[in-house]
Amino acid sequence: MDPGKGVILVVVLAGQDPAQSGLELVNLHQTKESLRAQTFVSWRLVVVHSLEHRERELSEASEEFVVLMEAGDWLEPEALARCVDIVQDQPSIDVVYSDHDMWRCSGDEPATGEPVYKPAW
Repeated sequence: MDPGKGVILVVVLAGQDPAQSGLELVNLHQTKESLRAQTFVSWRLVVVHSLEHRERELSEASEEFVVLMEAGDWLEPEALARCVDIVQDQPSIDVVYSDHDMWRCSGDEPATGEPVYKPAW
């Protein structure tokens, strides 16, 4: 990987309306905060508001890897670093995907995670 070049393009789909609702803005802020906390720092963020805009950004990308997210998604601080480590260790890999958790909050109750397991390929 070229250390002088942005290695990862992070594309966040943030709703169809650029004016965005209050909840959508909160979700986008949450996603941005999780990205700012990443231990791997060679990434560039693009926020898009339509699938067409996302496709245009992807077609013009110069980064080596792409991460697709939606507003409200968040990553553990080591997530991007782990993905880069995997690809460096096994350069023939084209796609990295993972399981994820769905977090639910209910009133005063603490948030609980519900794992969503993806099948092996």
